Amino acid sequence: MTTVRDIKVRTRDTVRKLVKPADVLPKRGYAHFFIETEGIHSRLHLHHFYSLFLPDLDEAVQVHIRVHDEAGKTLGTVTRSLTSFASLNLPASELLGELGSSAPMGTVSWTSSPLPGTTRR
Repeated sequence: MTTVRDIKVRTRDTVRKLVKPADVLPKRGYAHFFIETEGIHSRLHLHHFYSLFLPDLDEAVQVHIRVHDEAGKTLGTVTRSLTSFASLNLPASELLGELGSSAPMGTVSWTSSPLPGTTRR
């Protein structure tokens, strides 16, 4: 019978196989549609992906967030740093405010990557 521990070990081993031969952790990207109007307010839920599957990794990661309006025009990019096992609940209104935009809807895409020089132990 498969146990929770078996699943965790299998997941950890699979993620470790994805690590490049030089022990540099791979980047992972995501995309999200946002609506920022009266009564509807979107949020991004950012997580330190690497520490979840590689608990022995305790370095921070950078999250690069690119924001586009509904026509696909790039509004700008912001960066956040997440410590090990951290998550961030980021309102779309905060991103739009930082970029000086009032777009009512659009998309955000983000890439999480280890800080330069980070390797797995």
